[in-house]
Amino acid sequence: MRRDVFERIGYFDEGFEIGNCEDDDYGLRAELLGLQLVVAGDTFVHHYGSKTMKNLKEQFAPVYEKNQIYYFDKWGNPSRALKEARQNDEGTAVAMCRFYANCVIVKGEDPTAYWVENGVRYPINSPVHVPITLVSQLELISWHAGPLISAADVLLKLAGLNNPTITEMSLRDNIIVTTPDGCKYQLQDGKLRSIVSPAAHRTWHLNQRWTVPISHEIASMYATGNPIIPCPAIRTLFRR
Repeated sequence: MRRDVFERIGYFDEGFEIGNCEDDDYGLRAELLGLQLVVAGDTFVHHYGSKTMKNLKEQFAPVYEKNQIYYFDKWGNPSRALKEARQNDEGTAVAMCRFYANCVIVKGEDPTAYWVENGVRYPINSPVHVPITLVSQLELISWHAGPLISAADVLLKLAGLNNPTITEMSLRDNIIVTTPDGCKYQLQDGKLRSIVSPAAHRTWHLNQRWTVPISHEIASMYATGNPIIPCPAIRTLFRR
């Protein structure tokens, strides 16, 4: 694939252990972007297969099982995520950050933390002692650069999203809501964005926010937005 395609999809997810399921994950992310997966039927590759996997010996089955658990914990129902993404088709120029949560704090390899809101990353001018999501530098620059924001303003924004007085009759953008069937969403730009899995909750620390119960009737008043998926686990960059 072309380099620009890689830059939009990002790195392999290092949450997977050696071999199996990481390619399924990568292909699914490509499909979310509206890209097609194809087989080159006129090409032959002589592959001395499974050399690495055979070295695992009796560890192969446990590793494969762990990867499967990680995959479904990350994706929940992949078909649903694809369907919702296709309903919001924005062309193949879209990057993976369109499928990440809004109003979150992230950091890359350097010490600077960023407040991410509506596709813009705002560098926070001093440390904030709240949960932060680690992302690759590639993902970090996929958000547009914004001006400095103070740590006090970030904490004020978070406090506004964690207000227990908010009900289904006083919803506002970026609030987390849940329907009677247990599905959870983030409200953004007048659309409900489904949080596709437990891993998506944990990755963006949305499980630590105030969640507003809403009825199916209220939910039906909103259009469906892009699903919220976890970003890939990037571990090697932070092992120094």
